[in-house]
Amino acid sequence: LLHFVPHVASMAAAILKTASKELGDFKNAYSKNDVKKAEGLLDKLKLHMIQLPALPPMFEQTATAQQELAFARDVYEHAAFYSLRTKDEATMERCFTQLKSFYADTGSLLQASPEQNNLLGLDLLRLLVQNRIAE
Repeated sequence: LLHFVPHVASMAAAILKTASKELGDFKNAYSKNDVKKAEGLLDKLKLHMIQLPALPPMFEQTATAQQELAFARDVYEHAAFYSLRTKDEATMERCFTQLKSFYADTGSLLQASPEQNNLLGLDLLRLLVQNRIAE
């Protein structure tokens, strides 16, 4: 097991490096309103997140855990904005659900996101419009 830990850390770092570049490409495609390219990149980003050991359900304490958590939060935040732009309510709801847990569970590990209040406000508006005030 001791030989496995450095391998996991280096693997996570490599995944994080590739995924961070693709997140930049996603943000660029999103800003240019290239929906098809952004959607393909978002699918790749989700696959990368599955491979990161510090994210749920593994929650492993790796050398890159803080970067992995910040990366995943950034992906979910941009995915929420993307789903708003594409009017995909189901994806938007999934993103908001994931983000709520990130904001609550990683508050002591990560700096507050500059998008947190905007996204929580959008979520509250979404619930109000859907007449789901109790949630």
